[in-house]
Amino acid sequence: MDNDGPMPDYNDQEGKLIEMIEVLNGELLDIEIKLQNALKISRDKFIAIVVQSITRMRTLSEDLFKDVAGEVGLFYDKLKEQCIAERESLLARIEANEDQDQVMQDYPEEAHEFIVDVIASEDKEMLSDILNHFKEQIDAKLAEIDGGITRNLQKDW
Repeated sequence: MDNDGPMPDYNDQEGKLIEMIEVLNGELLDIEIKLQNALKISRDKFIAIVVQSITRMRTLSEDLFKDVAGEVGLFYDKLKEQCIAERESLLARIEANEDQDQVMQDYPEEAHEFIVDVIASEDKEMLSDILNHFKEQIDAKLAEIDGGITRNLQKDW
């Protein structure tokens, strides 16, 4: 064995290295805490933006369905008004001793059975009942769609 001199004493250096490791561990812990805080802040901001977007979508959806329901109501009122006017016109033409077959020529053939059974019927309420049922079905379908959208928005977040 070659003896190149005395063996260096690493005890002093080991102490300094341990000290530096402890400082690095502390700094790494500080960095980890700062990263966790930054992540939490970013996550909270992201969730707030998503919740805000969902709330806006819900509001827009509600407004849309209110508008659609209003338009359906106006359409229904106009449809009912026109159906009642058509019924009165048809009955007046039939009462005026016009040939019923000739009167029916003014309507599509597919509608003849409906016209005879409903519009020309003596039961004045039948037409209103059918139109009311039509409106109830439309309103129920709109409520079902609106409810589905609302449930999906709530379920997702």
